[in-house]
Amino acid sequence: MANGTAAGVAPYAHVAMYKVYGEEGCSDAYILAAMDTAVKDGVDILSLSLAGTSFPFYNEGIDVGAFTTIQKGIFVSCSTGNSGPDYESLSNEAPWILTVGASTIDRSIRATALIRNHGELDASFGNVKGKIVLCEGGRGRVAKRVEVKRAGGAAMILVNLEADGYNVLADVHVLPATHLLVSFFSSRGSSIASPGSLEPDIIGAGVSILTVWPVSVDIATPPNPKATFNMASGTSMSCPHLSGIAALLKGSHPDWSPAAIKSAIMTTTEVNNLGGKPIVDETLKPTDIFATGAGHVNPSKANDPGLIYDIKPTDYITYMCGLNYTNKQIQIVTQQTVNYSKVGAIPEAQLNYPSFSIITRSSNESKSQHYTSVEFIAQDGARKDGILFDQGYLRWVSDQHVE
Repeated sequence: MANGTAAGVAPYAHVAMYKVYGEEGCSDAYILAAMDTAVKDGVDILSLSLAGTSFPFYNEGIDVGAFTTIQKGIFVSCSTGNSGPDYESLSNEAPWILTVGASTIDRSIRATALIRNHGELDASFGNVKGKIVLCEGGRGRVAKRVEVKRAGGAAMILVNLEADGYNVLADVHVLPATHLLVSFFSSRGSSIASPGSLEPDIIGAGVSILTVWPVSVDIATPPNPKATFNMASGTSMSCPHLSGIAALLKGSHPDWSPAAIKSAIMTTTEVNNLGGKPIVDETLKPTDIFATGAGHVNPSKANDPGLIYDIKPTDYITYMCGLNYTNKQIQIVTQQTVNYSKVGAIPEAQLNYPSFSIITRSSNESKSQHYTSVEFIAQDGARKDGILFDQGYLRWVSDQHVE
């Protein structure tokens, strides 16, 4: 499947881990305590493979903690969540956080099932001893394999539900097994908390990732039959990949702010695959911006992005005023006194952000809209097949700014 030594994105980085799950689950109090401790410990990057439901920034502990963190020059990367492919299913949407979705990698981890007698598969689960068992996919994949093994099954074939599409995940099995199809899980935009912010920010490797594991997953592979490695998929895998890239950029450009690092990552992405064709989704059709955000990360290009969209922490205050947050709500996020009438407000699109989303009430027949000195050109096929939004590119039409 691959040659070489397994290593992280930033193999020379020092990693500190903080426990946020307690007996009562994962509360904001645990998360904020861990973030505060990390800041005191002097970390440069915070990687949070945590996601939930979309809330206003002042009601989301990660957003509040991250705002304090970025003011100290610490970069924050978070998972979008695994609630895709539904739209408006992501979280961690604050613009001071890098919100990361999951993509596949250019490597196929394959298992082939050969049924030599071409016999029929018994749909019952009465007596499966020594037989190959066909199970439906979805959630609880590990539990299904354990149950088949407990019942004496020789192997298992796991097939996707119709809604799960064509993506294939690799998992560590407790018996010989193979997938046919699995779900495309990465949570999608648009952002509920801030519709003018295009989310997710970016996608990175998050499917079938070889990872260290705290306990044995019963891999009977000599000479180490109890190896503590696993194959994992999720935005919890893609988030640390982007955190590692941020660490490399921080090392290469120690003077860059968290916003500058985020800008460099987002403005140097790829929107096509290695074959030069559009990135596809679980239906094998070209995906849209609410799945990919700015696109797929390209670490080498990010090191020399050219243009940087930098943002000062105070800029986020006028941005939140534009979201019609009250003084008290903004104070919860910023932990400082804010006077709405003095600082002013800006529309979401005026934040110096690497990407943005504009809501219009234009005619369905229109393919371009003019905004001040730029023209929006919709891609072919926009607003077809039930898609209720356009995606495309901007073109300068000002006399002072030549395309």
